[in-house]
This record gives sequence, C-alpha cells and structure tokens, in this order.
Amino acid sequence: MRVIVLSGVSGSGKTFYANQLAKMRNDICIVSATDHFIKDGVFKFDASQLGKAHASCYCRFLTAMAKDTYSTIVVDNTNLSVEEISPYMLAAEAFGCQSGVITLQVGQGDVGNAAKRNIHGLTKGAVQSQLQKLQRRVLPVRWGWEHTVVDVVFPA
Repeated sequence: MRVIVLSGVSGSGKTFYANQLAKMRNDICIVSATDHFIKDGVFKFDASQLGKAHASCYCRFLTAMAKDTYSTIVVDNTNLSVEEISPYMLAAEAFGCQSGVITLQVGQGDVGNAAKRNIHGLTKGAVQSQLQKLQRRVLPVRWGWEHTVVDVVFPA
C-alpha cells in the first residue's frame, strides 16, 4: 500500500488531482477533511468544525489503512506544515507503507485564481498567507520523496 499526502494552498487543485488519480485506478481511497462538510450531497463549510473535520479525516485514513484493501490512500487536505503532515506519515511508517508528499504549486501570480477556485470562501489574502506558510516548510529527509506538481490544468 502507498500513501500520498497532497499539499497545497486552498484552490491549488488538490481535489482535482486526487480525482484524476482515482479515475486511473479503482482501488484508490481519498480521504479529506472537506468530506465532513458535505451533507446529502451539499457542501456547507463551517470553520468552527475544522477540528472535528480533521479528526474525522484521520479516522477514515486509519480505517482505510487497517482494511488493507486499497493500493493507494490519498490525503486531500492543505497539509501546509510538517505538523499537519506528520500524523499521516507516522501512521504510514507504522503500517509499513511507502509514502510521500505531493505539493501542488501555485505561483505568486496565481493566488487570485486559487482564491476564486477554493470552496471554503478564503480570500486572496488568506490564500497568500497559506502560500507563505507553505514556502517556509522544510520536510524531513527521512520522509522519502517529494514531487512538486507545477501546473495543474483545470478543465475549461
């Protein structure tokens, strides 16, 4: 089993990228804190529920790992810091999984577009703050590979 932790600012294309991966194989499990905010197919974001959303995502992640029925588990959250990524990487290591972080880059000039694409209602300034946090991040070498996706092409 392989664990892929997606990382990037809101609106960078993480969910689009995860769904593209899932289209290629039917044995991929995607977990996301965003799922917590979908009720009866309708997305309604409530920032006060973020802690519960991330706890629920992590529980679904651990359950998927324990089932051992997927070739790949994709974590589709912003994961801007080492602290946010660490629980997933430690669990992957404990389960003996190959793991890595894929960071979807947004250039300085594309922050406005990312702000428009994000479904959480974040402003351009908030996305800019996320980008600054992401740019300061240094991942531990022992986590293995990191692949940066520079251009996520969205359908017209």
